[in-house]
Amino acid sequence: MNLERQKQYEETLISFIEKYKICRWSHIDWQYLGFSRSTAYEYDLDKLDTIKGKLEENRQSVVNYLLQKWIKSDNATLQIAAMRIVAEEEDR
Repeated sequence: MNLERQKQYEETLISFIEKYKICRWSHIDWQYLGFSRSTAYEYDLDKLDTIKGKLEENRQSVVNYLLQKWIKSDNATLQIAAMRIVAEEEDR
């Protein structure tokens, strides 16, 4: 495996994930990248901590954003959902 090429693919994929706020590996639209899904697997991009970390960071960002919206909402259903997420077992 060519480590220089892997690093290039990794940087391309990370910038794509950041730009489009991708949250899951399965959500990546490979037709817009300069390489295919099979190439990503060939270079073990799915196993790199940098890429896993970026995907997790985006997921956490979305969860926190939605949770804050739900808490501030006047909709009781959303407030109950937020409470169920953040509350301890005895509070639920």
